[in-house]
Amino acid sequence: MFGGIMAYLDGNPFLTLYDRGIGMKVKGALYDELCTIEDAEPVRYEPTDPPSKSYVRVPDKWLKSELEETDPLVTWAQRAAEQVLTAPKKKKK
Repeated sequence: MFGGIMAYLDGNPFLTLYDRGIGMKVKGALYDELCTIEDAEPVRYEPTDPPSKSYVRVPDKWLKSELEETDPLVTWAQRAAEQVLTAPKKKKK
C-alpha cells in the first residue's frame, strides 16, 4: 500500500501523488466538474477504499514532461490552488 505524497499550498493540502497518478484537491462544483472529464475519477488509494470526496485523480493524458500554460493540468491546478488558498482557514485547537 502506498498512501501517497502530499503537496501543500500555504500549509493546506493541494495535491496527492500516489501509485495510480496525481489526485487534485477540489470541492463542491469543481469536484463535480472535474469528475465529468473523461478518465478523471475520485481518488481511491486501495481498490476497496471508498471514493474520496475531495480528491480527483486527473487523467493520465494530462501528465507530460513539458506543460504549456493552456494545458488542462495547468488550468485545473490553478483553479484548485485558488480554491485552496481562498478557503476559510480552519481554527487550530
